Amino acid sequence: MTTSSNHSNTLILEMTSLLVGIILGTTAAAILVMLIIFSSTAVGVTPLVNSLNGVLPADIHAAIAAQVKAMGFPLTGDSPAYWYLARSSALIGYLFMWLSMVWGLLLSTKLVKNRISPALTFSTHEFLSLSGLGFALFHAFILLGDGYLKFGLADILLPFHAAFKPGLVSTGIISLYLYALLVGSFYLRKRIGQKVWRAFHYTTFVAFLAVTAHGLFIGTDSTLAIVRVMYLSAATSVLFLVYYRMLTGGKKPSRRTAKVSQ
Repeated sequence: MTTSSNHSNTLILEMTSLLVGIILGTTAAAILVMLIIFSSTAVGVTPLVNSLNGVLPADIHAAIAAQVKAMGFPLTGDSPAYWYLARSSALIGYLFMWLSMVWGLLLSTKLVKNRISPALTFSTHEFLSLSGLGFALFHAFILLGDGYLKFGLADILLPFHAAFKPGLVSTGIISLYLYALLVGSFYLRKRIGQKVWRAFHYTTFVAFLAVTAHGLFIGTDSTLAIVRVMYLSAATSVLFLVYYRMLTGGKKPSRRTAKVSQ
């Protein structure tokens, strides 16, 4: 009876964690999508800005109007707003992926042993992973609206199809597919087995390395010193935690942790 009850509680925890992770992980990306819809020609951002005339001081209103125009709103085929959204979502997605990597590595060391409940650690890892995947997908598909690159659906889905820097673009596409499989493997662990899942999970490092190279060598913002420092710091921190894990031998998950994460 106790075993059946524990299994039911674990199943409820998993389903609740999945639901919360999906909701939270896609909220930020959904907000960005709503901003695009709101800023489209059909709704119009210009009338909204004009409606603030007389409400805000003239200099502030003029500054907002100039910024909206500089960002390319309302959205049209030649608007740079698509490019700005693609760049920002790429950076945010990369940071979420890095946090997911760091969190996962910390959980396998003695640094957080018995300090955080297994339910919270699993839900946090799930949230970070889904958030990274959500922003990565948004980054890929928002490029369809960019008038400069003129990407088609095949360019963002098929490796080596795009004419623009095919090698680096393909690195991003392949790493996105791999990352999606890794996130999806969380929910297939029981079917494929713990050993197979753990072996496949090591490809996370391949995906992270590929994404880092993709962003560092193709990203417009990688010309900025602060962005280069971000990429190098993220990669260095992951390498350090991998070395620390190898040095200490990690930590064996408790029975309670294993039940929550399976």
